[in-house]
Amino acid sequence: MSYGYSNFTNNQIFNMKNRNAIFDELISKKNCVIAHRFGKLSHQPYSIASLEKLLNQNINLIEIDVNLTEDALANDQTFYISHGDMEEVAAADRNDPVLSSNFQNALINVNNNLFSGCNLPSLKEFFDFAKFLPILILMEDKSGEPQRLFNYCQSIGLTSEYCLFQDFDDDALDIFKSGGYKTMKISNVDLTQTQIDNYDFYCCNEASITTFQANSNINNFFYYTNTSGYEFDKYKSENSKLVGCFSDVPVACYKYEMKSDISLLNPYNGFVSIYNLDEPACKYTRYYQKQNGNCVLVINKKLTSLNLPTKTYVNCFNYELAQEEDNLFYVNKFDDNDGNDWCSIVFKCGLNYEELDSGSPYRKQAINILFRADGRLQIYSLVDGAATQKSSTDISGNKYFKVNIGADPNNNNAFLINVKGSTEKNGTYTLIKEDTINYFDMGSFTDEKPLYLGFIRFQTWSGEIEYLYN
Repeated sequence: MSYGYSNFTNNQIFNMKNRNAIFDELISKKNCVIAHRFGKLSHQPYSIASLEKLLNQNINLIEIDVNLTEDALANDQTFYISHGDMEEVAAADRNDPVLSSNFQNALINVNNNLFSGCNLPSLKEFFDFAKFLPILILMEDKSGEPQRLFNYCQSIGLTSEYCLFQDFDDDALDIFKSGGYKTMKISNVDLTQTQIDNYDFYCCNEASITTFQANSNINNFFYYTNTSGYEFDKYKSENSKLVGCFSDVPVACYKYEMKSDISLLNPYNGFVSIYNLDEPACKYTRYYQKQNGNCVLVINKKLTSLNLPTKTYVNCFNYELAQEEDNLFYVNKFDDNDGNDWCSIVFKCGLNYEELDSGSPYRKQAINILFRADGRLQIYSLVDGAATQKSSTDISGNKYFKVNIGADPNNNNAFLINVKGSTEKNGTYTLIKEDTINYFDMGSFTDEKPLYLGFIRFQTWSGEIEYLYN
């Protein structure tokens, strides 16, 4: 399976004079994922060490902000990479004023567990490294001196073949446009016809997506800032002109925790989003896939000491499970807690990109097989914001469960749900519960469509669930 840009290899890109071809190819495939500030929630922002990881995960569009040091003499000033006044460095370590002699004295520390020990690079230092890589740079001016920045870019060879210029400011865009750069107008309000005519690409914030989609003079557009794995594909499914995003999490992660080696450009079996409003709960939740295709969810014992009143939601994109087949799961609770906490397996019905997070308003249509810490198995329907319990049954010490969901042969408008259990993987499976749930009247879901896998953990339940594909 190919990632990202399907027809390019690194060698081909190295042989290209104009790297904007990478951009054009991804636009044609509506797959432009741009690492916003190097993907600041999954990597150290602006850490050169992050570039190799991004490239290994097929992220070849890299966004930078360019600032200028505050030396008294213009000849002493240096263009450096920062969103503004070294905000990527801890406040206590920032220099005031920021000078050419001190902007590299402090380490980036926004995301300490990945690529720590790096400092902010100068623009020249970054480009001297990046010009040998198969990337297109998307640059924004934060110095307030776009003409001077343009002149400096020309002097170091950072020309239009390596870079696309983006900005909110029309005057800055016009300077780079006149110098031959492709340009992207960023705006949080609808564009004028002049702006549409003057610039090559357009970008809005999330709140303006529907406005840009409705503008008949805009053929395609981007949005910022993507912060969740499901978001890009969900918005694309709803907005036909959307072709790309600036993402803080261009690889599969949440709250600084790397969850997978699959990038946002390839959201297939193994790409996962883990969401929790409480960061420690998210950090102690781990999802991975074995080489044989089995997927494993592990919730660390450390959670039991946190006593968190929150849920953790795990969404496995495009992990398809067939209807009317036995899907085998291993459920192992780590501790002796016998309270009301629980973890559940969620079978999403035809809505692959609907996230499970943010509470009941986002429960669209799913069947929830819930395991209580006190040894009960409960079946719920999750429909249009409501969770409805169908049954509650003792699991009698079983750890292996076959879940079969399909059309009810006695009712054309219902699912038949069958759950069997065993103490051993290859042991005898006995019926725990058989129940029915009416079909969901959404999205034309039928018994021929796949179910998509997800998980929910509530409060202090700790353990592991493994889907035994093999």
